[in-house]
Amino acid sequence: MKSKVSTIVVSFSLICFFGWSQRAKAGAHVGNGGGTSEKYILQSYYHLGSYISLCLSSPYCNLSPKERNVLTEIKNSLPEEYKNSHQIQFLSGSRYQSFFTINGLIRNAVTGNRVGDLIYINVSQLYSAKGRPISLGFAIATLIHEMAHHHGIKDSASDLPDLLGEKVERVFEGATLTTQTYLSPQRTILSAIYYDGDHELLFSDASNFLDATHEFLVQIRDACSTRGVAHFRLDGLTWGLGHWSAATKSALIPLSATVDVICNNRQNRIYSLNVVFWLEVRLKKYAPFFFHDHLEIQSVKRSRIWN
Repeated sequence: MKSKVSTIVVSFSLICFFGWSQRAKAGAHVGNGGGTSEKYILQSYYHLGSYISLCLSSPYCNLSPKERNVLTEIKNSLPEEYKNSHQIQFLSGSRYQSFFTINGLIRNAVTGNRVGDLIYINVSQLYSAKGRPISLGFAIATLIHEMAHHHGIKDSASDLPDLLGEKVERVFEGATLTTQTYLSPQRTILSAIYYDGDHELLFSDASNFLDATHEFLVQIRDACSTRGVAHFRLDGLTWGLGHWSAATKSALIPLSATVDVICNNRQNRIYSLNVVFWLEVRLKKYAPFFFHDHLEIQSVKRSRIWN
């Protein structure tokens, strides 16, 4: 297979909201929050079934029979949960402090005890004092905890909601590649996250979230000619050195990786590619935001048959 270079230029707003616009049709409602943590909550919400399946199928989740039953119930009830078009609500914990205070403790979230009940997320608990967002794993654990309540599991009677959330989070983190780089002029940490379960490629900083999965698939599909991409696997995510321009108030930062592209054909052929993602970070007022400038496939490393 010949080496080739493929380049795409797409604005940040088009990519960032491509995935979310589809999910918004299902009724996701964001109250007064729109930062990275809130988007991690929504990302977790719509992919919760996949994360639960990963735990159920992994020996590393180490589930007791009761834990397995509750997780299975949560997974099976997700279609019913999603019928509530405004199930996820974001509220200010400082404004509604008494609402989020239960038995003298401030909660990350509050919900009812029935499938489909609203889940109220305490926005004040989603960021550190320095503005750092929660992790995607923490968002998953929070939703598992709350949905356990929908199946009769109470905090006062059991540590099971916390335990279930922690186990799903731990197995998810084990199936995830995460790498970070520090953008010194603006003291900003940029994160790249790849989840092998759903083959998602995500980027985030303290205030923005970018789901680049779709655009990445568009770029690698040529490796499979007309057969199409069945799925892909990423490995070796590594940030390169960014070049900050004071004149344009922007930085171009490369992220390299090796990707195995599995094509839709009878031989299950894998093509291994070297890829570089180019992310341009520009200032908007006082906060950096992503502009996904282009994704470039540098070269085809090798091809082989997948056994």
